[in-house]
Amino acid sequence: MKELHLSETEIQAYVLNSSAIGEESRFHIQHCGICKEEIARYKAVFSTIENQALPKFEFNLEKMVMSQIMAAEKSPAKKGVLVYLITFLAILGIGFTIYYAREYFMDLFWGTPQISIMIITVAASGLIIFQAVDYFRKFRRKLNQLSFN
Repeated sequence: MKELHLSETEIQAYVLNSSAIGEESRFHIQHCGICKEEIARYKAVFSTIENQALPKFEFNLEKMVMSQIMAAEKSPAKKGVLVYLITFLAILGIGFTIYYAREYFMDLFWGTPQISIMIITVAASGLIIFQAVDYFRKFRRKLNQLSFN
């Protein structure tokens, strides 16, 4: 026989599905008055919950939610366009700068050993990858907060 009483989780599992717990726990339930009382309480709580009437709203919830969703879909994404425009202009500016000053950049790295350039490139790439992964995780976290499932 089980020495300790069943946990709340085990008692709830037994009330919901008596085959969800082990044989030793079932044997304990048959011989323990305290656990039998807990099971009776949980059965009363669960039956009360099942017998409650479903809530009725005085308004059409579906209509309210869907109208807000439709209104949100109709609004243009002007903020996103501005971000893309600024990013594009920044990349374009950096590209022109590198193109027109390429001779100066070559002179800058001419005396630097190749291993130093590789270390700087790997470090910069690692930082960029780390930042991209961090932004993606933040995006997924925010998306999960908005999820209605």
